[in-house]
Amino acid sequence: MAPGLHSAETLGCHYPPAIHGRLRDRVAAGRYPWFHCAMVHRPPPQARRPDPGRRDGRSRFFVTGSATLAAVVVVALAFVVGPRGSAADTRPMPTPPLLGPVAQPFLWPEAHLVALTLATPAPSASLAPPPSPAPSASLDVSLAVVRVPSPVPSPSVVPSMTPMARLKPGEKPPTTPMTSKEPEDLKGYTWPLYQGRMTNFFGPRDDGFLVVDGQRIHPGLDTTTFCGDKVRAAHAGVVVAVGRKFADEVGFGGSLDDFERKIRHRHSLYMQPIVVVVDDGNGYRSMYVHLAQASVRVGDKVRRHMAIGYEGRTGNANGCHVHYELVRMDGPWMRVAGELVKQYGYPAWERERVDPLRVLNLHVKRAGRFVPGILRPKLPESLRPGSSASP
Repeated sequence: MAPGLHSAETLGCHYPPAIHGRLRDRVAAGRYPWFHCAMVHRPPPQARRPDPGRRDGRSRFFVTGSATLAAVVVVALAFVVGPRGSAADTRPMPTPPLLGPVAQPFLWPEAHLVALTLATPAPSASLAPPPSPAPSASLDVSLAVVRVPSPVPSPSVVPSMTPMARLKPGEKPPTTPMTSKEPEDLKGYTWPLYQGRMTNFFGPRDDGFLVVDGQRIHPGLDTTTFCGDKVRAAHAGVVVAVGRKFADEVGFGGSLDDFERKIRHRHSLYMQPIVVVVDDGNGYRSMYVHLAQASVRVGDKVRRHMAIGYEGRTGNANGCHVHYELVRMDGPWMRVAGELVKQYGYPAWERERVDPLRVLNLHVKRAGRFVPGILRPKLPESLRPGSSASP
């Protein structure tokens, strides 16, 4: 080492170990006579460890918020479950000055109605009876509570059919007097599908639902346009049934227990069609069957031409169409096919079904169209206009 020069160790310099050897050799050889400690690259300072006593803004906010929430909860619990007065205080709760003796029921927790009543103050035993005031000043207005039963839902605006008692096998339901008009006298009916093709008529069919004069009868009119077409109300009225559970609103004469029990046993509710039943307000009810979807609810008031659903093929249907059925709710009883009664549990009787073409006009622009090759069948004598249906 050159005289007068000092090594890095002599100067007390600190530098990384990686350059310690090279620097020491070069300083010792006199190659860096100007060397001093300030020129040594010092290592970067280590990252300061966080002070456990310091918290950032989020931590302080969390602690402060938690403490505030705990204080609020404690105060609320103390207010709810805390005593209202001293344990030794057994005095009854005083009655507000505006409340007379008849207002004591106001303390009942199950009271449902607060009424404004006129009552005469009760005489007090400790005080002398007050002088008789004028008649206009002898009445005091005070609050009272009248205990009334819970409100009962009001009956439907449409009179529903009274449930029939279980009939004996082969027994016919009692006959009621008819007050409704004949179908030809009804007004205000229109087509549920505009310019639909009539593919099946009211009349004899091999798999008909009813039996009249020994023939199976199809009890409605089938019209079709296209899947999803709007189905419209044929007459103004009130909706009494929507969905797959509608049998109790279409005039069956007997108990539906067997029918519902077999549906539950077979899990076959999904096989029933989606139906909308509308009470037309004239003794008749309109059934719109095989809908893809209904757009009304029970209790809705519908107008003529109002859309109530969409054409579909739910239930026993080969394609999209609407089965329109007209029920005379006070008409004579008609017999249900025995095969259906035995297999599905239907009641043996139901109210008269009317040919929809007796109320629909074939000469309007929106009328249904006849399909070549599908003829209107000849009706049995008892189903023709002017005669009563018979089993």
